[in-house]
Amino acid sequence: MEEDISTKVTDFSIYPEKMSRKILVFFADMALALIAGILLFELVTLPITKLSGVYNQIVNQSNEYTSKRTEILYDNDVLFYDDNSKGKLTESISYSSEKFISFYTIADDEKNDVIYEYFVALKGKDASYVNEIYYKIAPAYFDNTKFTTLGTYAFKDSVVEMFLPAFTAGDEMNTDGKNSYNSFKETIFLNLYSYVLSDIKTNDLSSPNLPHSFLEYSSLVSEQDNRLNNTYVLNVYACFFVSCLALFFIVPLCNEKGRTIGEMILKVEHVTFNKLKYLKKGKICIMGLFNSTHVLGILLFIPLISVGFNTILNISAFVIPRLMGVAIWIIELIFSLVTKMNQSLKEITTQSILVSTELVDEYYRVMEENKWKMKSTK
Repeated sequence: MEEDISTKVTDFSIYPEKMSRKILVFFADMALALIAGILLFELVTLPITKLSGVYNQIVNQSNEYTSKRTEILYDNDVLFYDDNSKGKLTESISYSSEKFISFYTIADDEKNDVIYEYFVALKGKDASYVNEIYYKIAPAYFDNTKFTTLGTYAFKDSVVEMFLPAFTAGDEMNTDGKNSYNSFKETIFLNLYSYVLSDIKTNDLSSPNLPHSFLEYSSLVSEQDNRLNNTYVLNVYACFFVSCLALFFIVPLCNEKGRTIGEMILKVEHVTFNKLKYLKKGKICIMGLFNSTHVLGILLFIPLISVGFNTILNISAFVIPRLMGVAIWIIELIFSLVTKMNQSLKEITTQSILVSTELVDEYYRVMEENKWKMKSTK
């Protein structure tokens, strides 16, 4: 049976809010801070940053280095491109996969096998090395008893029959054929080509037409990416600061009861533990500092729309604050669970408790009635 915890004043009892309510307040304030941060980032700080010459210079330089890095693959005949994919690694790999399938289906140009071209023609390995990769990644497609003119395993007859309509004018693959074709392009060939890229990242690759090697261009791209990430970090922290300042300091300081918007929505408020008075401005500011640390975790999500989750995860400046926010919130939760009046660390610090607004209003109404009764009896 739940313990009856209360602070007695005459004939009226004030009860602290349950843990479930406190958690709702936390998530409400965090959600509002996140929304405010995202809006500021997307509509104010990021557009302003993009108008600056420095931002455009970083982006253009990074794109140039990325294009040059991809050009090294073109120059060594280990990647192909068309008008729509030149300079774009992902699109070029997709186009190269089509050329690869073409060779293994209709035996057109041996150079279309860019995997063989890299490992055997360029690196001097034996065709058996490539065959081992092919059969490991795609045994459903390659026949280890049949060979192409290169000495690599050929496609199975059933696969050739399935893919042949794609290279025959006026013909079209059936549904199974299209699904299998797309699966090879989008999954299997990517796995095969990853062996090429992995080897290049270890042993490097260069072109006589360019001043830097593949790894050197990768390093230059990383430098520009770090510069770009730093601009995102500055923007995110600015948005976080403004959001917390508005939601956890300005709003509570400007209303009589010192409530955050989350507390207003859920109709709760903090009052002093002993006298059940509204918090003074100093304690409201202390509350604001605690609330700001509680929501440090939103830093990770403020730039999510424009920057992307993969990029955000690589920005180390968000890691420690995020962990701090989670740790502080867990500490707050533990204090709320073990203290007699369900007080969190911020409430112990400010000597306050979280109570229902309706209950506090009723308390003051009863107190006023008691005052009138006392006056009337004199």
